[in-house]
Amino acid sequence: MFQDFDSAIRYLYSIPADFPTHGAFKYARGRHLAHICDDVQNTMPSIHIAGTSGKGSTAWIAHHLLSAHGYRSGLHLSPHTLDYRERMMVRTRFMDEPSFLGHLNSFLPFLEAMSASAYGRPSYTEVSTMLAFHAFKREEVDVAVVEVACGGLHDATNILDRADTIRVIGDIGYDHTHWLGETLREIMFQKAGIIHRGNRVISLRKPDEIQPILSLVCETEGGDPYFPEQDEVCTVQGVSADGTRFDIHDDRYNEHGILCGMAGAHQARNAYLAIRSVSEFMRRQGRDLNWVVVRETLATLRMPARFDRIRLGASTTLVIDAAHNPQKMEAFVQTLRSMYPDARIDALLGFKEGKNYAEMLSYILPEVESVAIASFDVWSDSIRSEGLGHLRSLVHEISGRDVRIIESLSNELQNLATRNGEERIVVATGSLYFVSTFYPLLTNMGLFEARQ
Repeated sequence: MFQDFDSAIRYLYSIPADFPTHGAFKYARGRHLAHICDDVQNTMPSIHIAGTSGKGSTAWIAHHLLSAHGYRSGLHLSPHTLDYRERMMVRTRFMDEPSFLGHLNSFLPFLEAMSASAYGRPSYTEVSTMLAFHAFKREEVDVAVVEVACGGLHDATNILDRADTIRVIGDIGYDHTHWLGETLREIMFQKAGIIHRGNRVISLRKPDEIQPILSLVCETEGGDPYFPEQDEVCTVQGVSADGTRFDIHDDRYNEHGILCGMAGAHQARNAYLAIRSVSEFMRRQGRDLNWVVVRETLATLRMPARFDRIRLGASTTLVIDAAHNPQKMEAFVQTLRSMYPDARIDALLGFKEGKNYAEMLSYILPEVESVAIASFDVWSDSIRSEGLGHLRSLVHEISGRDVRIIESLSNELQNLATRNGEERIVVATGSLYFVSTFYPLLTNMGLFEARQ
């Protein structure tokens, strides 16, 4: 039994991120843990969101819209950025520490039973997923918004069996190919694996190469599809310092000039998927969207590490973005061009080992004047930053420019905060885990406050 929050978090972080098993066995292990927990995940309706890019943002938007409409919404993000409790938020603030400890302590007997089973100890992701559902049940949430961790078919979250589960599938691209497959068709099949019989499935139409895969899985599983072309239902008007402005013109709504505080044309797609999924849920409750509430909620909405702009001193704006695959980096660069077309831009980069950072560099390097790189340490020994020597050589090979190695991010941020002179934009990107290390430092500087 845990008496204090820090020791509880250390315990959770000590659980292996995963065992050297993937696919069907891993999924069966998660299923068995769910069974031991009395399939608590099926005691509440859910919106389940997969995709290579945008799933976290879509989940964040949907959760805030539900909360703004008065629902007691639970949010499970995976991975988290600021705090472990992002994996089990209720409403729009972090769960208080006594409640968190109560949920964890009451969950421990299930872990002991699981460890004594033929499957043995569950992985970190499986524990985090079931702990969230356990907490949501105890908190009596009205609905859970659940982000897939990786893939879909064999993901730890794919234990939601209710026919009324709303499945959402966002943008598809290349990431985690060692698990999900080397082709977009293979990746699409994995993402579509979250579709279960009778589910409403919401997705903007995919490219011709992979749309037949999504349609076939949906038909085979008896899903109820909603797959419109983006330009038939959602039009981006522009991106500015205020965020992203777009129109909706689908079979339910005709709303113009909607402002989402999360910047980027891709966020209009994410917002549309969130709006449609929340609409689907509310209509089943005999309600519909209140567009005054929708507009007010979206206009002020921000999410950490999604084109997050923080002012550092007199002449520097820090832009933090968790782009960690080529598709995300391309979207980030497009937003950067829209927001700062004439600015002088510097980059602070860090990459997780094994990622396709060569292609990511090909997008970001032409946009910046200088490059600095840094390593990072996070909670899991299995998450390692790419070697700086190799990164420096690769940047030089691609662009011919010199690279500065940052020894201390804290000192770097302090220097930026006290710098005077010409206005500059400094972007921090390359890995969610890398940029997550900025927030405690910014908090200590009084420049950031998490939603406690």
